[in-house]
Amino acid sequence: MGEIRGVGLIAAVELVKDRDARKNFDASAGIGKAFAAASLERGMIVRPMVNDAIAMSPPLILTTQEADIIVERFASSLADIEGLMARA
Repeated sequence: MGEIRGVGLIAAVELVKDRDARKNFDASAGIGKAFAAASLERGMIVRPMVNDAIAMSPPLILTTQEADIIVERFASSLADIEGLMARA
């Protein structure tokens, strides 16, 4: 992950090839779209944006347990596309 940014409950996480060098994945690799598909399989809707940034906007009424589920599903989706990211 590169940059994590947000306002309120609207957040974006940028997936990058090299965090230290701030190098993005090549757009043709489709990392953001692959992550969105993996997330959707887990019941989580995210929006892939430019430079493989992933936008999320959970409900305004959110319990701690629901926030934990979002974090778990995010991590699980990320693990699901690890191979794709390694090849990109």
